[in-house]
Amino acid sequence: MIHRSWGQVPYFIIFLLLFLIGSCQKKVKENTENHQEKKVEVSKESIIVGDLDWIEVTSFSHSRKERVNALSVARLSIPRNNTRCPGFLISEAIILTNSHCIRNEYEAQGVVAFFTTSYNSTFRVLCQDFIGSNPTLDFTLLRCESSPATPLVLSDTEAYSHEEVYLIQSNCDFHSNPNCHYTQKYSAGKVLYTGQVLTHDADTLSGSSAAPIFSKSTHQVVAIHFAGLGNDGQGRGIENYAIPIGEIKTYIDRYYSEIELQKISENDDFSDGSSQYYDDDQTQDSFNQSPIFNAYQLEFPVFVDNATFPKSGGAKYFKFFVSFGQYVDVRLDFNSQQSDLDIYLYDESMQLVDYSADYTHTEWIQVYLERGYYYLEIKQFSGPSVSYDLLVSP
Repeated sequence: MIHRSWGQVPYFIIFLLLFLIGSCQKKVKENTENHQEKKVEVSKESIIVGDLDWIEVTSFSHSRKERVNALSVARLSIPRNNTRCPGFLISEAIILTNSHCIRNEYEAQGVVAFFTTSYNSTFRVLCQDFIGSNPTLDFTLLRCESSPATPLVLSDTEAYSHEEVYLIQSNCDFHSNPNCHYTQKYSAGKVLYTGQVLTHDADTLSGSSAAPIFSKSTHQVVAIHFAGLGNDGQGRGIENYAIPIGEIKTYIDRYYSEIELQKISENDDFSDGSSQYYDDDQTQDSFNQSPIFNAYQLEFPVFVDNATFPKSGGAKYFKFFVSFGQYVDVRLDFNSQQSDLDIYLYDESMQLVDYSADYTHTEWIQVYLERGYYYLEIKQFSGPSVSYDLLVSP
């Protein structure tokens, strides 16, 4: 039985009161005495008020379970709603996200999931097969064309008050820097209150709805984030909200029994934050052996005329050197109604600098680059053989 610290209140009433502020960019006006008491308690602890303290997922070694889990968390591009949300694998090629991000089959059309690989490249997967949705529990299930990572384990154990947790999301502090780039962030926090809705203090911003919340001790998903309270106009507030994963898991088992949820192996031991299945030396070897390290080096400025992709799903890699800090334009032009190309720009440490993955016949990046070497990856997302022109210039 689930203990309901908010009383026996229907879900839709709770959602009406909270209604997706913060992550969904809407305000909530609090008007109950009980919650005002909770606000005072949270403010006394200075839990959320303060500096943003999330860190890059790449700060962890490749063997750390936090980074391994991040491989299964994607940033969803949702063209029908012109928005983005996280989503994460819970079964082979099955993604879980929020219902308010994707409500129906129409809104699922054209959804693309961007996964970060172990060597920090980006893998793009079409995930537009709408399986079902539950607005009350605020979740939607999508089927992808492939499964680029191991599904996450949904916890059988409820989160408890003051439990240490962390959240994985693709975001950046766009309030402080409007030109920032979305990268995977690790946000540590604690559970504040449990019940039909779980409150937590892990840092999030708009666009973080549907980010998975993990127990820091088991590294299993205990909740799915959906909103926050008290946005001051700069993304700073009082507390965040999530749906306990146990209720979602029970619903999936009952109504989507064909979905085989990921189970943890009896031999897994994540008590130290690492995984016995990921050897850091081996992972670093595969990182160094990534095809991008064999990129074809070109003189800057770069001009490639009428080159060809022979098949769908391929990738080409280029390397160039910028001798001093300057703004650089990267432009990829191709003429095909059936093919779709994307471009990704990385620095010397293989950190993603910027990318363009639109549905037009031109992909374009404009970014300031410091002196150094840079890698450019061109991927063919779909379609037959296609010719393209590439220009990289000041």
